[in-house]
Amino acid sequence: MLGFAITLLSIGLMEPQAQQAEARHWSNGQLAWARMPLPDFPDREAGTVQAEVTCTVAEAGRVGDCQILRTAPDGTRFGREVIQSLRRARLVEGRASAGDTMSFVLWACDSPSEVERCQKIDWPATEQ
Repeated sequence: MLGFAITLLSIGLMEPQAQQAEARHWSNGQLAWARMPLPDFPDREAGTVQAEVTCTVAEAGRVGDCQILRTAPDGTRFGREVIQSLRRARLVEGRASAGDTMSFVLWACDSPSEVERCQKIDWPATEQ
């Protein structure tokens, strides 16, 4: 009888299982990079290029399932360079959880002397 009472008592003391939080979406500037994505500037491009990207947060600060939403100018290969650089990039751990999604814009200029004046391109207005 004593064994039965101890079993019931220990069952009553067990903590309820933590409910998994719903996935969150993060956007530009809400998460910090431990290792920034550093895409190469594509050959045969000039001026400023940029890509808007969405990814899923994975374990250990990694990101995966990244997709290019749009690029400027249209057709630039910069999006491919961004995707490659994200394989090495890492987020600072502790804020975003695996399964969260994030979106952000990366841009670059072709000339190192232009970096200080390198400005993000304004996206054209989208029709609704």
